[in-house]
Amino acid sequence: MIAVATRGRGVHVVADGAYLCTELRRLPPHVTLTGPLRSNARLWHVYPDLDHPPRLRGRGRPRVYGARIGTPDQLAASMPASSVTVTRYGRTSTIQVHHQRCLWRGGFGARPVRVLVLVEPGKPSLALVTTDMTTPIAGIVERYAARWAIEVAFADAKNTTGVGEARNRTRKAVERTVPFGLYVQSTVAIW
Repeated sequence: MIAVATRGRGVHVVADGAYLCTELRRLPPHVTLTGPLRSNARLWHVYPDLDHPPRLRGRGRPRVYGARIGTPDQLAASMPASSVTVTRYGRTSTIQVHHQRCLWRGGFGARPVRVLVLVEPGKPSLALVTTDMTTPIAGIVERYAARWAIEVAFADAKNTTGVGEARNRTRKAVERTVPFGLYVQSTVAIW
């Protein structure tokens, strides 16, 4: 609904791993999605020229994907890292990022994605997948980190003000109660 309402403007969706599923194969062209990639996801190289795949001898459809890369950890081991300066959670730091344009057939089928594997000393690596092919690496990482403030607001809404605990049955009541609760929470916080 938001993509239709924006009339062609770019919409950048940032979600957690639960929203990365095969339904995302049908995203409109101006909508991008960024989220964490499962550690066991199987990645593949993009075939060199998807617009003009070579003709095969004999039967069968043309090849859609290239050689197998493996998991995000295997991608990180095979690609050199770039040093990227990012501002997250109110701090600026330099991190190492392994990135590759590839295919994640399990989630996006034949649609190319970018995979970023973030490596920081003393922390486990984090793999992100995005359909945004133009934003710089630092922008993708900062966009994903900005999602945390929204998660905190939702946790406060559930635990402090009780948003979502209403016993509604009708469709309109369900659609109105949570937004009203979030509005009231915002008003109380500003007050």
